[in-house]
Amino acid sequence: MTTATTTPPNERPRAGADAELLTTFTDFVQPAATAGVYRFEARQVVKDEGGTLLNGTDTPIDHQVEVRAPQFVLDASSVQAVHPPPSAAGDFARTLPHVTIARPALPWERQQKWSRDIRQRAPWMAVLLFRAGELPGDPQGLGATTARPVRELVTPTDQGVLGPKLDTLPEEILASECRTIDVPLAVFNSLVPREQEMHYLAHVRDVRPKKTRSEGERLSEGRYAVVTGNRFPCEATAYSAHLVSFEGFDGKLSGDLEGHTAVRLAALWSWSFSSDPDAAFDASGVLKALVAPGRSDPEHLALRLPPSGSGGSAAVQNRLKWGFVPVAQRVLSGERTFAWYRGPATPVTAPEVPGQVGGTDCTSADHALVYDQAQGVFDVGYACAWTLGRTLALADPSYPGDVLQARRALAATRMRIDACGYAPLADDDFRTLDKGPPRLPALHDLTAVTEDLVRGTAVTTIASPQQLTKSQITEALAHDARGRLAAMPAFLDRLSLLDGVPMCYLVPDPRMLPPESLRLFRIDPAWIRALLAGAQSIGVHTSLDRDLDVHLRAAVSRLRVANGTPRAGLLIRSALVAAWPNVRITAALGTTVLRELNRLRPDTDTVLCLFDDVPDRLVLREPAEGIHFGIDADDRVNLREIRSDRPDTGATIRGAYFPARPGRTVLHYLRAGKDALPGVLDLLGKDAATGMIADFNAQLGLELTPAQFAVEMINSPIEQHLTTA
Repeated sequence: MTTATTTPPNERPRAGADAELLTTFTDFVQPAATAGVYRFEARQVVKDEGGTLLNGTDTPIDHQVEVRAPQFVLDASSVQAVHPPPSAAGDFARTLPHVTIARPALPWERQQKWSRDIRQRAPWMAVLLFRAGELPGDPQGLGATTARPVRELVTPTDQGVLGPKLDTLPEEILASECRTIDVPLAVFNSLVPREQEMHYLAHVRDVRPKKTRSEGERLSEGRYAVVTGNRFPCEATAYSAHLVSFEGFDGKLSGDLEGHTAVRLAALWSWSFSSDPDAAFDASGVLKALVAPGRSDPEHLALRLPPSGSGGSAAVQNRLKWGFVPVAQRVLSGERTFAWYRGPATPVTAPEVPGQVGGTDCTSADHALVYDQAQGVFDVGYACAWTLGRTLALADPSYPGDVLQARRALAATRMRIDACGYAPLADDDFRTLDKGPPRLPALHDLTAVTEDLVRGTAVTTIASPQQLTKSQITEALAHDARGRLAAMPAFLDRLSLLDGVPMCYLVPDPRMLPPESLRLFRIDPAWIRALLAGAQSIGVHTSLDRDLDVHLRAAVSRLRVANGTPRAGLLIRSALVAAWPNVRITAALGTTVLRELNRLRPDTDTVLCLFDDVPDRLVLREPAEGIHFGIDADDRVNLREIRSDRPDTGATIRGAYFPARPGRTVLHYLRAGKDALPGVLDLLGKDAATGMIADFNAQLGLELTPAQFAVEMINSPIEQHLTTA
């Protein structure tokens, strides 16, 4: 038995996503005992010191045990997944249908009489794929089956129909019901995998968390058996796939069966799908078109208005180059004019702005206006961010209430402290507090109030009980503020990652992100600060609220999660987003894979990704919820590293393909002949030296095992590399 490990394409999931997983492929699982009846004989042997048998006439105890396993019916809980998905329609012409089984030993729990080699254990089940019209009982290819008693499966009453040869079945099994299909003899001979091919069409997949590098599709963690079909759905029509039992068909899988009109098989699991290569989504072409504008100049992928070609002043051209767009504005005097707007996504590094933008002094949108004296035009970007932050905060169901409650509590605490009449000491006379806030001195009926303020914290002795320092007051207020917070930090964390920001604020002009386009951008941190300042401005009604606001902001800042600050991002508007809602996007700076801080779907055809640094390389990759088997778009196999002593075992080898011979593809290994069905793989050939496996072995220089064959036949996901440096 051999194993092969694969760490299939770099993926750095965002916080909360599934952990990175490692997949190990194994040829098969050897059950502790295969299904059948076992006889145990127990005998007590008693001998004396000289070795003489003392109880030679004792009758041995004979015990019989039956090990059962699914035989004619498969429970739904045993099937983890199938591919192609049931009722799906798409380009599956290069995909081998398969069933993933949650019980890893199931395909080998029944032993084929002709397969007793411990190194090449064949499964007792297989996936057969039928085109619409090939099964008389299912002319439309809907996956229909016929319910029959097991007795009619093993002993068909229909003339000329061959069933499995299964003797000594108990009466309760013969009377039970199963699902069956009748396969015309010519179809059976052309489609059925040969006995020596069977063990290549099943393997075990062990998926567990990966401790080192990851390169792979996201899978469900666990151990599974996978049974793969041997036929490509290469024609544009409906197909039905059936997981069938070959138990009892010893010597009948040679492809030259005669003397019958049809073969009756137990259908353990059935589903249908449609293959339509012409109408399918051309993901590879769409990916190439998205990055095509950047081949001549990466600046063509920057998020800005396209050049108008109408000239204009240098100041206007510079503004457009920097990512600004003109917007209508009505000034306070009532005059109509225009202003410049730019959102958080910029094509260039944003310059520093005055400190009041995003600071505590920014108490209205007017404070965030930037005026260009040379041109007499306002920049309203930060003012819009401030107003938007305030609007989103007021619209949140819990945030406004939390803010107002915290402000009221702070104001009450401050007034109680002021009512004590303490004269603050100088800060340099204050002893550094090691733990918790200070215990405030008790005065008359204020004792209970001050005790409640610091309840549950360490008590610190103050030199003079009649005086408080500014630091003590600040720390007491900050402690009280922290105790009153609820959803505020989490809301601001989401807002800093642009959650809830409307698309029109991110892309103010549709021409900046036309259909079927990809745009790269940097993040303007001042815009984010203005957005958060607007959200934190609500509830400031009095001068006391204004004075205490700094304590509230400091307390919120301490409780916010350090998810990182976005510095750059990617926008894609394409049909690809709808087709691949979980498209894999990997950003890197040099050899470092960047962290994806957030991914948003502003629209059904639009995705936005934020990264913690500015990447110089991007990889867009086809998603996969499981591993699929088949061949690539050029009808070849992009080889993977299968040597177990290599750190990149399972990774695709760039430039290495099977077949290596020019002009030859995997389609040269399809069964041929007068009655051959289209798309059926001939794994071993007529003499086991001319088939696909033999040529695989010759090219790789080894004897391919089922696990290694499975690794090589993993469909290489479509991917597009983009270098921005």
